[in-house]
Amino acid sequence: MTFNLNLTFGPRWENVSNIRNFVTEMLSTGIVDIIDAKKVATASSELVENVVKYSATGGAMIDIKKDPGTGKISLTIKNIASNDDINTFETIFKNVIGGDPKEMYKKMMLRSFNDPENSQLGLARIRYECQGEISYEISQDIKLISNVLDCEQIKDDFKLLSVTVEIPVKQFEN
Repeated sequence: MTFNLNLTFGPRWENVSNIRNFVTEMLSTGIVDIIDAKKVATASSELVENVVKYSATGGAMIDIKKDPGTGKISLTIKNIASNDDINTFETIFKNVIGGDPKEMYKKMMLRSFNDPENSQLGLARIRYECQGEISYEISQDIKLISNVLDCEQIKDDFKLLSVTVEIPVKQFEN
């Protein structure tokens, strides 16, 4: 079964749990089993939490796709971020992607105990708990999300950050 869900939203803390619940409910209605639906929901809420923390302006997009035969769900979230926040993201990404998912998760868990405000646990959690493969892309195309900002004035200070997670899922069985 093909599935495609696109949401555009202004990132707020309330979105984190709302999107997690919505994604779980939507995917568990015959798209994937409840365990896989919860994996995708966990990844989406971790990414939405990052968007709330690091979005430079009030606009974000989330896209969830499942194509038949791939055995994966693709989750992409896009937001406008400052150059500083993109540099922070890239540093976290390099730290988390560099090793075994379980070991990196343990490392980031320890970090979160010592510095809860800067745990940087989300990407490690996605890799380990959700078995997600994470990639990202940075572009100048901020008009994709925001038509509120004067994009010409801020184009050097902000970019579009797209983070994609591929999560393996089983076919739904009745």
